[in-house]
Amino acid sequence: MSSPTAEAEAATSQESAIELALTLDEARMLHSVAQRGLLAAGADGGPNGQPQHASSAIEKLSAELEQADTVAAVRDELGQAGFDTRRLSDAQVYGLAQRLADIPKRPSH
Repeated sequence: MSSPTAEAEAATSQESAIELALTLDEARMLHSVAQRGLLAAGADGGPNGQPQHASSAIEKLSAELEQADTVAAVRDELGQAGFDTRRLSDAQVYGLAQRLADIPKRPSH
């Protein structure tokens, strides 16, 4: 049986999550501001713990931006080649991009 103290510690150690919908421009601006803020906090000797949490959040935002940029580029390339991607979700387009990137390059003859 766990103690009330252990239960309280477990409850506070669980992180809550939020979902946020941003336009790509908003996300890019937030990313830029967050990176500059993190660099400034590091230069100023910011509070303990906060830079690592901020760094983790910036990494997540970077990954989301990279995925969104990849999806947009793949949709554009496929559109130029005459493929209609409107029925594909962003996750499907991103999966396709990953599969295409994994195809070994053959030497040209």
